[in-house]
Amino acid sequence: MKKITCKWVAGLALMVGVSGASAAIIFDFVDDTDPNSADPLDGGGVGAMMTETDGSDTVTLTTIDILFPEYEDPGTGWVATGNTLSAKDGDGGSSNIAGTADALGLNNPSIGNTDFLTIGGGSESGDFNTGEAWIFSFDEDVTFANIEFESAVSGNLFSVLVGGSNIVTLDAPDGNVSGTGLGGLNGLTISSGTEITFLAGGPVLDTDYRIESLTVNVVPEPATLGLLSACAVGAFIIRRFRV
Repeated sequence: MKKITCKWVAGLALMVGVSGASAAIIFDFVDDTDPNSADPLDGGGVGAMMTETDGSDTVTLTTIDILFPEYEDPGTGWVATGNTLSAKDGDGGSSNIAGTADALGLNNPSIGNTDFLTIGGGSESGDFNTGEAWIFSFDEDVTFANIEFESAVSGNLFSVLVGGSNIVTLDAPDGNVSGTGLGGLNGLTISSGTEITFLAGGPVLDTDYRIESLTVNVVPEPATLGLLSACAVGAFIIRRFRV
């Protein structure tokens, strides 16, 4: 019978890739031609799902809720009531892939684009505007590698909350934000099912935030590490008995 050694176990682990390098999964909100890309979130509400794969790992993103400020016109012009509405509570609201921007925004059903312009807003249905939030989760343990923004208005803020805790607030991010630019989000392992919130804020309504893509890394399972650790302990015990 072939003698099984720790070296043999380590080689086998490398061959089968039990704990291979973390896979980069890109959720691209630009490419409408990909059936696994923007379409599921274009007009999607609570429960909208988007699945991406790198060939070996597959991750599904699911919308949990969409929050937005309520607007009404009492007859003298549109104003914010101070109430926050929720798609999960049946108030409507959806994610939206803006046709001209090819990027992800949120749609507040309590006010239309034309009326939003009259109170200082921009594209209501195509952007993340002040007070709007997208809550979602992943079905695998991940870390964020990159958030690609389409545009932003200077001075406005974009916060990322994980499990209800504010992890980082970005000031008018534009283009690719990765690495240390992600602040406390950089390298943070987010467990499967944890709620992640993207919240737009700032002094003006027209934040102009849109998101082109999200890139996450799948956190590898520590199976190989455990296997090699057990092998090392076993080898140590055998060596002690032989002495």
